[in-house]
Amino acid sequence: MEETLNIIFTKNHPLPDDVKAKVVSILYTLIASYIDVKGQILEAHWNSEGKTFISMHKLFDDTLTKIDEFIDPLGERIRAFGAPARAKLKFASDNTLLKEQTYITNDLDANLNVVLYCLITLRDYLYIVIPQVSKMDETTSNILQEHCRDIDHLIYLNQSCVCSCTD
Repeated sequence: MEETLNIIFTKNHPLPDDVKAKVVSILYTLIASYIDVKGQILEAHWNSEGKTFISMHKLFDDTLTKIDEFIDPLGERIRAFGAPARAKLKFASDNTLLKEQTYITNDLDANLNVVLYCLITLRDYLYIVIPQVSKMDETTSNILQEHCRDIDHLIYLNQSCVCSCTD
């Protein structure tokens, strides 16, 4: 479980402050990681070339769109608790789950594997925190379960391209 934050909650929400702090800590980690994932996917997107580039370009765009959709509900949930929402790049860099990846210019397979690493890291974290969050806050747990389902689908789509890129 994440380290409990020392936050003064400014809104009257029925969850106890210690529970809100634990949930907000998890949401901060996810927002930071989602922002980081967007940057890493953009680098893969911009640094890839090859005979399947057009289809990969579309897949990277679709993946970016879905990751983008994850961020806003988490920020809104944090604000519902009365905590400050955070999304600056420095915040993301300091709080992400991901290790920085090296992109190999023109190597579509290598860049696709970086995207897969990012998505799998997010999914694995969600697998760990969803049971914890579900014991504290059902609404947030439902949001995270939806993210996990969507990330599983993105992993499937991206993994299916690993083989097609090398054929």
